[in-house]
This record gives sequence, C-alpha cells and structure tokens, in this order.
Amino acid sequence: MFTDAKGHPRIHFSKFFLGGEDKVDERGYIYKTLPTIMKENGHTWIDVLKMDIEGNEFQVMDNLMDAYEGKTLPFSQIQVEFHLASPDMGMDIAGFARFKKWFERLEKFQLRPFWSELNLIPTLANPKLLPGYCEYSFINIAGDHSLLHD
Repeated sequence: MFTDAKGHPRIHFSKFFLGGEDKVDERGYIYKTLPTIMKENGHTWIDVLKMDIEGNEFQVMDNLMDAYEGKTLPFSQIQVEFHLASPDMGMDIAGFARFKKWFERLEKFQLRPFWSELNLIPTLANPKLLPGYCEYSFINIAGDHSLLHD
C-alpha cells in the first residue's frame, strides 16, 4: 500500500536549490552547496544522489566537481538526466566536443557510467524536438563504500 510521504518521520522536504554557492538570489530563492546541505543534515556520505534539474545539471555538476577538486566526491552513485540540447552543450559538433570534455572530467573524478537510457518522452510530445534527453547512472569507484566491497 502506498502512503503519502508527508509526515513520515524519516522523510524531510526542504525548499532550496543545489548551487555553486550558498546564497539567496534577488527573487528570494535559496541556493546551497552540497557540502552545506550535507553538514546541515549531519551526513558524511550519500548512497544515491539523484538529479533531474531541467538543464542545470552541467553547471551544478561543474560546481560540485569544483568544490571537491582533489577529493573524493561524497556519494556512491549519482543518477542524472542530461539535457543535451541545453545552451551549455548544444546539439551540434561543437556541443558534442563540449560534452565530451565535460564527460571526461566526470571520469577524472572516478565516476563510471553503468546505465543509460534515452528519454524520448519530450520528443514524442513534440516531434520537432531532437532526442536530446538521456538518463545516466554512474558509480563512484573512488572512496571506501559498500558498492565496491563485499
């Protein structure tokens, strides 16, 4: 039986955005870095980090990698939907080159893809759109976590 998560003692919802710095913007939106969020919640490690942030994933992931430069990213797995047609990448040769360089940076952080799937729902809803949405799951092969050991 499914129940509403609201009111569950182990589930908490917070209204803020994952960002590259802790700030409140001119519209009153709150942004927090992953290290801040983890510290506020008393966490040192995340088993699965899921991001579906509608085209902002490249900037957020860059900010995350900048914050952990020279360190191990603090999660075992990350699942993310990439919007390849976003302004950060683009669906052309130059966009592919940007995506390749960015993807190689993920690999330097020891993230290895183990699953991917095209998301064709936007294309089905609007046939003029190119199929530029893709779900990826990565395992972090750095660090000492349960997915790497018996």
